[in-house]
Amino acid sequence: MSIVIDGVRKTFGSVQAVRETHLTVDSVEFITLLGPSGCGKTTLLRLIAGLELPDDGEITLGDHLVYSNRKSIQIPAEERGLGMVFQDFALWPHLTVFENVAFGLRARKDTKRLKERVLWALDKVQLQGFVDRYPKQLSGGQQQRVSFARAIVTEPKIILLDEPLSALDAVLRDGLRLMLRTLTNELGLTAVYVTHDQHEAMSISDRIVVMRDGVMLQNENPEQVYNKPNSMFVANFIGKSNFIPLNGLKEHEHAMVRPEQLKLKQDNDDDLAFDVLVTSVSYLGDRYEVILELDSDTVWTAYLPKRVEQESTVTIYISKDDIHVIQGGSDE
Repeated sequence: MSIVIDGVRKTFGSVQAVRETHLTVDSVEFITLLGPSGCGKTTLLRLIAGLELPDDGEITLGDHLVYSNRKSIQIPAEERGLGMVFQDFALWPHLTVFENVAFGLRARKDTKRLKERVLWALDKVQLQGFVDRYPKQLSGGQQQRVSFARAIVTEPKIILLDEPLSALDAVLRDGLRLMLRTLTNELGLTAVYVTHDQHEAMSISDRIVVMRDGVMLQNENPEQVYNKPNSMFVANFIGKSNFIPLNGLKEHEHAMVRPEQLKLKQDNDDDLAFDVLVTSVSYLGDRYEVILELDSDTVWTAYLPKRVEQESTVTIYISKDDIHVIQGGSDE
């Protein structure tokens, strides 16, 4: 089921939480709303869900217009047929795993084949043997899997996820991220995922929408967002960026390369060469993260396959094909 957001905006007092926004999510697409705290990503998710009402614009889910200021249409959240997963799990502590998953079905008075459907949902999240346990008897990862099961048991076509993994440790996040993406693919769900974690967004998304101050800055696939950021803010927010001095740059133009594009050997005759001072070396298992100083105003990060000596001077090569020029001021 597709999602179409047309001219939606939302203000809280004097704060423009979501400025006029136009966004289409295709059926069975997994997109991530990414940005720092206060950028408007959670507000936009809640507008889709019907938990907040826009000041203007329209929201269409599939063939159904669920909100229109102009047409005075306002379908409440419980009638939009969406699944939602929250950051804090939102489980009832006094209910068993089975009853937590069944809660939405009972609330809708949709109890036909209830046991079969609840067990199906728990099977999908690999919690078949946990039906009689209470939330306090589960780990954080297991609790979040219960919330996933509760979101899919009603068989929605769209699932909304508000930073669902941020309360978990790194190892659990990796495993649940893979499970979540596999599950949405298997069930044919359209997914809108909210996070401030760039690594999470890059690894899970078909498309990333980078937001700042209620505005969508870039709306492309992860490769484009990483390799060709359209603003200095996106370049600095997604991954690490190195800015290199180039002749011929116009005012408010910045030449950028990523850390893995700095190399110790020359691949082509026209590669750019820079002599730099090694100021720090960190071993990360699969690579070395090296801090390099070109001059007092220019410090780079490089990901290198072998150790270089700290305080030594090395020559770094950069392919012209790897250089991406960004238009705009340093704060954009």
